Amino acid sequence: ADGLAVASANYRLSQHASFPARLEDVKTAVSWLRAQAREYGLVPGRFGVWAASAGGHLAALLGTTHDVPEFDRGEPAGVSSRVPALCDRFGPTGFLQMNRFPGAMDPDVPDPPGSLLVAGPVQEHPDKVRRAHPLTCVSADDPPFLIMQGDGTLVPLHQSQLLADALRAAGVPVQPEVIRGAGHRFGGPAVRDRVRGFCRARLQHP
Repeated sequence: ADGLAVASANYRLSQHASFPARLEDVKTAVSWLRAQAREYGLVPGRFGVWAASAGGHLAALLGTTHDVPEFDRGEPAGVSSRVPALCDRFGPTGFLQMNRFPGAMDPDVPDPPGSLLVAGPVQEHPDKVRRAHPLTCVSADDPPFLIMQGDGTLVPLHQSQLLADALRAAGVPVQPEVIRGAGHRFGGPAVRDRVRGFCRARLQHP
């Protein structure tokens, strides 16, 4: 009814394959959809991404690695995986900074979040971890971001703040929004309406 089509992309989880497998998967999904746009009645230049938590991490990476060709390894080759609008809901953005602020995720405990992602303790593989950080690849030509996070989510609130600050510093349009009292899996009509409005504003017909 709003002129939006939705596709749900699957990807390999960390227990199945380490980074960058999951990023390669979502980039391939975008490229494949773009190549099949005519068949599905899609407009190939107006793709947006909305994802939460680990998916939010991937969405942020998808938006900031559009100019990193090493991650585009899927089929069809030569079809862009770039998207012009990103909505990241409480995705981790800096695993090495998890313990600097209050939160439920601590990289210094045994088997910390992110360890499966890089196939080892995050503190022992800082180069691999930085490669998997959206912050590492932020540049001025990244797409506009809507960043939504509750102040009671499993992912520390500062993770979204780090990304918003980096995007602002690069001159990228970013809209950070904190949902007071919201936990890790917040949602509902108000959130969906906010995302719908963001997508319509950023992906509307010229």
